[in-house]
Amino acid sequence: MRRIYSVCLLVATGVFLCGCPKSNSDFDEGKKAEAIEDYDTALVHYETALRAAPTNAEYKLRTAHMRFTDGQYHLEKGEKALQAGDLQLAATEFKRAQSVDPSNAAADQELKKALDLIAAKTAAANSAMAPTAEAGDEELLAGPPQLKPLSREPINLKSTNNSRQIFEAVARLAGLSVSSWTSASPWSCRM
Repeated sequence: MRRIYSVCLLVATGVFLCGCPKSNSDFDEGKKAEAIEDYDTALVHYETALRAAPTNAEYKLRTAHMRFTDGQYHLEKGEKALQAGDLQLAATEFKRAQSVDPSNAAADQELKKALDLIAAKTAAANSAMAPTAEAGDEELLAGPPQLKPLSREPINLKSTNNSRQIFEAVARLAGLSVSSWTSASPWSCRM
């Protein structure tokens, strides 16, 4: 009887030990990196551990948490750089936050803001260095181009013909020629 108990105990212990997850060195390294606030390294180790054991719920949770934490860390660094006036570093940090945690909408907004500030600063620097425009250039840059129609008379069409003849009539009035390659192809206009 005692032998049966010892065999059952041995089998239960074996089943228990086989069912327990083995310690993953990448996961342990991730914990160490997280403890010293090296979030980039911790995320890399947690992702490696998760790839080794994709069904491990603890690895999934730690990876998701570290993705959020690392994204927030880079977002805060970007905001500090933005306040200090270092726009390039701020944009780099916001891009990093965006790549680490794509669901972080604040990183998207701050990146857009930083890029707009960089563009404004570049435009201001370029306008200060640009030579003054000549009199003829001012007229060209005054507004959008104006189209000059061939005729200002209204076009009145009354037709019971097929669409090809209508297109040809409108094209003649506009100074264009209409042709079709095949009966199934769309119309093309040429000047």
